[in-house]
Amino acid sequence: MQEYERAGLVILRHWPKWPILSDKNPNGLVLSRGIEESHVNCLFFAKPWAEMVAFTDLDDILIPTQPLKVYSTANIDILQNLANEHPQAGSFLFEHRDVRMVLPKDEPMSQLDNFNFNFLINANKKKKCTVWRMKTRVIVNASRVDTINMHESGINRLGYVQVRIPCHRAHFYHMRHSFREQTTGQSIDMNNLVRLLNRNFQKRLKTTLRFIAKQRMNSSLTETLDDFDKCVIEINKEHFKLKVSRCMTPHVCYLKLKSEVKCVASVGNYEFAYASGDFILRLMSARFTDSDQNCDAPISKIVKGNYFYAP
Repeated sequence: MQEYERAGLVILRHWPKWPILSDKNPNGLVLSRGIEESHVNCLFFAKPWAEMVAFTDLDDILIPTQPLKVYSTANIDILQNLANEHPQAGSFLFEHRDVRMVLPKDEPMSQLDNFNFNFLINANKKKKCTVWRMKTRVIVNASRVDTINMHESGINRLGYVQVRIPCHRAHFYHMRHSFREQTTGQSIDMNNLVRLLNRNFQKRLKTTLRFIAKQRMNSSLTETLDDFDKCVIEINKEHFKLKVSRCMTPHVCYLKLKSEVKCVASVGNYEFAYASGDFILRLMSARFTDSDQNCDAPISKIVKGNYFYAP
């Protein structure tokens, strides 16, 4: 990602841990406040120069409902067609469909230029669209929306609305790794996507990624992913209960994993102020650093201000 940033393709922004959080459960302040704050922060950062802003994860892609129809600008054309149909749209709310992604066979310490996307051919099943709809991904017209909640837009400017896109019309593919064979679902053919990704990646290796093309990659921790799958299944069951254990995100499934994989983390220095009953926490500076054990980010520090009143 840093190579892409040097080439001007992406902007990496720091979002370090808050220094006053001791709750290990991410459903508390970390998830509900941290993600929502980062979404609003991102929206206002991009407003001056972005026409559209998509809030999504790295394992989600917006491609045609039939992946054989994919091409380089397919996602842009999907959005353009939707915008033409809904001229008053301030935001579009998409569903996502789980795709069973089978990881490639692990080659210890393989070089980056040996990597390819052929393993996606085995991603041949995705969940079908159903009557039960759950909005999960948001794309906004930056000039028409002022706040974002995690899975929907918050405040739309006067005259603009949020539009829910039917699953059969367009949806994000959630490339979720799973050890379980998926016998149900819609059959899909990823061959065109594989060819497109391989061709573009080979170009990147000769341009943007040329300085790290010979760098060796970390191995995948496949031996722990089976346990992870079982853990996530138990968590998902809680979605249909009235009583939950405050462990409803997959994050808790990582807690028992002990890995020596090197990870990059962000750590920051904060300023704290208590004024008229308000707690004010401001990020003064941040930097990338090596993570702590088990790929966990170091705790940031308050370096200025009287944080006696910190909650």
